[in-house]
Amino acid sequence: YHPRGLTVGRDGTVYFTAAQYSTIYQIKEGVISRLAGGDACGFKDATGTHALFCYPDGIAMDPDGSIVVADQSNNAIRRVQTDGTVTTVAGNGTKGSDDGSGAEATFDGPRRLTVLPDGRIAVTAWYGAIRMITPSQSE
Repeated sequence: YHPRGLTVGRDGTVYFTAAQYSTIYQIKEGVISRLAGGDACGFKDATGTHALFCYPDGIAMDPDGSIVVADQSNNAIRRVQTDGTVTTVAGNGTKGSDDGSGAEATFDGPRRLTVLPDGRIAVTAWYGAIRMITPSQSE
């Protein structure tokens, strides 16, 4: 599996990124299963194996129970619901360092992240910056 990022849900489910396989896995009741992502790099919001990532790295639990992922090679921050539904929080696949809302923001290899109690997401990027994301209510 070659896990990169790791987080634990309130119910004890362990979630981890497998960057090499562009996949998010879960360990629930001792069983490892794929939650989201296919076997190849891509950038697509969808559910389960229809959703695509490209070298997902950092992962953290949101206070609402969803999972936030630093999708490194897609230069995006993605949200994964516990049913495997994936949406993009910020970034659009374009490399950069522009601030903005949602898809207007650009990132350069987001690596690690944490979700603050108020829902804001702090992200470290490849070039050494720390960015703060305030998710919209409409995502």
